[in-house]
Amino acid sequence: MQRDSYNPVLIYKSLGSSLSNNPLIKKQDFILGIMTEAQLEFLELNGKNKIMMDSTHGTNQYGYLLTTIMVSDDNHEGLPIAVFYSNRVSSDVLEPFLKKLKIDFLI
Repeated sequence: MQRDSYNPVLIYKSLGSSLSNNPLIKKQDFILGIMTEAQLEFLELNGKNKIMMDSTHGTNQYGYLLTTIMVSDDNHEGLPIAVFYSNRVSSDVLEPFLKKLKIDFLI
């Protein structure tokens, strides 16, 4: 299902900038949240029962953490429906990304 002008970048904040609607995000924070159209289709097909989240470190040379949002398919396997890169994982950093998922995709 192709959507007109779909932007896979859900949220982005570069180093040194700020998020005006979230003062808890520091200027030295980096955040990038992505959901491709294929991942959105996975969500629409399999996102009714449960949503899982997992964060990992050591995946890149910059020390950024990778948080993956997943849904469970019919075989009970996790399908990634969104990824989030950040320099730290805490509620104040994850909140804008999770709110965006909730508002835009009714998660």
